[in-house]
Amino acid sequence: MRVQKFTCGIGVLFFLIGLVWGTSAFAGALSMTATAVITTSTTETVTTDLDFGSIDLDPAGDTITIDASGGSATPAAGAASVVTGGTSGLITIVSQVVMHVDVTYPAADVTLTSGANTLTLTSANIIANSQYDDGGAGADTLGGGTPLSINVGGVIVIPAGQANGTYTGTINVTVNYS
Repeated sequence: MRVQKFTCGIGVLFFLIGLVWGTSAFAGALSMTATAVITTSTTETVTTDLDFGSIDLDPAGDTITIDASGGSATPAAGAASVVTGGTSGLITIVSQVVMHVDVTYPAADVTLTSGANTLTLTSANIIANSQYDDGGAGADTLGGGTPLSINVGGVIVIPAGQANGTYTGTINVTVNYS
């Protein structure tokens, strides 16, 4: 029994010596600040709305086209309608960040209304008569502050006897960036 007490006593003695003269270990607590500055340098602007102009309709009806590359409203060949004004729509996007751009035109037809009267601007004709041009930087890239122009066109078929009025509707264009 005495041997056990002595062994136990030596263990306690070494423990106490280790506390007094032991290795010099210490810890420090530090703090730092984390900062993030978020900006959005991409701007999207509807510069010009799609405008089919003022149409003096041929009594037989007519098809009015705005080709985004041409920009002006034109009646069908051989029709007697007179179109004054009219221009393709223009969306301008500017970004400092270089990224891929994908433009999606409406999947559904757009209804133009004037009171109870309607005209249809078909989705297929919006897609077929629209384009975008990035000033030669690449068919689908944006960045470096160079504007990307998205020109929006379309076709409306106006039947004979269509009621007079100002017809309006909304075309939703989606621009996806990656």
